[in-house]
Amino acid sequence: MVKVSDLYEDLPVTLNSDDFERYTGIKLEDELETTGESNKIVSAFLDKAHESLYYGLIYKVAGKTIKDRIIHNYITELEKPLKMCIKAQLEYMLEAVKDYRVADGSNYNSDGALNILNIDVIRNKIVAPMAYEILESAKPNLLPGMKV
Repeated sequence: MVKVSDLYEDLPVTLNSDDFERYTGIKLEDELETTGESNKIVSAFLDKAHESLYYGLIYKVAGKTIKDRIIHNYITELEKPLKMCIKAQLEYMLEAVKDYRVADGSNYNSDGALNILNIDVIRNKIVAPMAYEILESAKPNLLPGMKV
């Protein structure tokens, strides 16, 4: 079992590699190119998923302290939706060829002209679209005040 690193272990709800495999049948160690250092690579991948979801979405409005209090006060209602979001985020990252976060948004069109995406477009693509749906339908809603 690989867990998030100690940087993220204070998050209210996390998913480890065994949880992900149990929910999806996908073994992260096999999916990621883990040549010899599978625990470090899988842990870093889990970190990116949790960071994107919590810091890129949940904590964006009102911050970590307030949102953590809400989550802890409603853990019975929110634990399952949060696990579903992390699962969706991990699947989304795997679909995006694992390295979506290194992209700077630039590409070349067929004429050779450089195209650069607005940073907001890139940020919106980092979080799994399904995460928004899951969190908006959770009670209490963890996304109030967010323009989604």
